[in-house]
Amino acid sequence: MIKYLMIMLFGTILTSCLNRTNDSQAKFLPIDSTELKYKKGDCISFKTEKNLIGIAIVIEFSKDEGGLWYGLCFTDYLDSIQPDLTKIRNQRIVGRRIESSSDKNGFIIGLDTEFVNDSCFQQHTDQFKLIGNLTLNTEKIKLGAQGATNNYISMLISFQNARERRKSPPDDYRDHIKKLDKFRPDEYFKVTDYIYE
Repeated sequence: MIKYLMIMLFGTILTSCLNRTNDSQAKFLPIDSTELKYKKGDCISFKTEKNLIGIAIVIEFSKDEGGLWYGLCFTDYLDSIQPDLTKIRNQRIVGRRIESSSDKNGFIIGLDTEFVNDSCFQQHTDQFKLIGNLTLNTEKIKLGAQGATNNYISMLISFQNARERRKSPPDDYRDHIKKLDKFRPDEYFKVTDYIYE
């Protein structure tokens, strides 16, 4: 019990230190909808190094001094055939269960998101294709793990890592303190749980 309290205290101190504003932190800027190439719910295909097709869904945006960032949530789709929206609806997306004392289930589901800089889309226009838009139920969407890149190869590595980490069943969401750096909560969730039919 004392070990648990010490970890909680250390976490609280660390969080309060990280939340202080200083010059080195990103300053988020307002986004004008006319500057967006993609909107929430857009399904984007991309080509992998083996010339297969992966799919991501835009679930978030942000903007800072580095430009616009599109929050992509990868699906488990990987094939040589370009899917349609019906096929994407039947896929799964990457996420994790996060322990939460404020939720009646004891956890919330966070969708893992890779924030990709607009410059990546501009430099690799031939690698991306807009398939269509799914109407997201934004009230259900909470962010889980987050990464960021402006590099196409780094984005592909994040996609591959997401697939690899979900080949085995996830650790129980309550084991995050017990397992610490060996904790692996990564799992898939149904796309249909986050869209309006």
